[in-house]
Amino acid sequence: MTFRVPQNEGARFGGPLSAFDRRRAIPENTPNVKRYLLASVALLAALLLAACGGGDDNATSTPAGGSSTSQATSTQGSQATTTLGGPTASPTPDPDRQVEVVKSGYTENSTVNSSGTYNSFTCGLLIHNKSKTQGASQVDWQVTFFDASGANVGSTYGYMYSLFPDETRGAGSCGGQTNPSDATISRMEVSVHVSDYSWQAVATTQRPSATVTTLDKSDAVVMDGKGTATNPFTIAMTQSFVEVIIYNSAGEIIGCGAGQEFDSIAAGATVNWDSQVYINPNDNGVTNQSIDHIEAYLEPGIKLQDVSNELR
Repeated sequence: MTFRVPQNEGARFGGPLSAFDRRRAIPENTPNVKRYLLASVALLAALLLAACGGGDDNATSTPAGGSSTSQATSTQGSQATTTLGGPTASPTPDPDRQVEVVKSGYTENSTVNSSGTYNSFTCGLLIHNKSKTQGASQVDWQVTFFDASGANVGSTYGYMYSLFPDETRGAGSCGGQTNPSDATISRMEVSVHVSDYSWQAVATTQRPSATVTTLDKSDAVVMDGKGTATNPFTIAMTQSFVEVIIYNSAGEIIGCGAGQEFDSIAAGATVNWDSQVYINPNDNGVTNQSIDHIEAYLEPGIKLQDVSNELR
């Protein structure tokens, strides 16, 4: 498994954020002293998160040893909610300040060994900015899972940065373990939120982009995805990240790939990315036959304000 560990964490507050920050990011309006304290706690938590792990609110350990079996079940998100700009949803929302979840889905993995049953999940979602003129500097998302009785059995959350007007972007880093450990997921709900201060007018029509060139399926357990990522701007992007969303043959989202982070992508440059792609993170012999194709999205290491200043 590939762990995403923050680099030069203390030096980057207020600047472009890494994959680690997207999982346990510190909101932009948090006082500096508190930000550093939160970062220290988050750094320890990051060491426990595997690729595509997300901010798991119910993380537990799976005991090692003993024989084990595993099975995976893929399901689509049963409900996606749109949250509008401002602290709470408004009955008369600004039509130019809205984001929505256009697609979501997950796979639940069940591993059984001598110590018991341990269920985990991997998920992915697509978020669209409905505004034609304003970008969202920070979009907060949360995924919550329920069993057949309606009880909450797991959740994860994350943050998306610099979502441009009319842009749709995939959010990976989504996964975790159920609580209790043997819970069976029946339903997935997704909510998104953008605060008023996050909205900014953006004039440029340029968009950061990522493409998929190959998906090597020769290894039945861990596949290899490759592609390109492009910075269309005249200024460099730092700490950018390629998110990989996994689909089955029906076009349904069944999880996310490991993705890849870039320290810097030069102005106008195109770089290559390489990501592990799998549904079963335990690597205990379960194949990925349900994987049909992947999509890639580039979260840019650039602020909307910097893009606006570039055009002046």
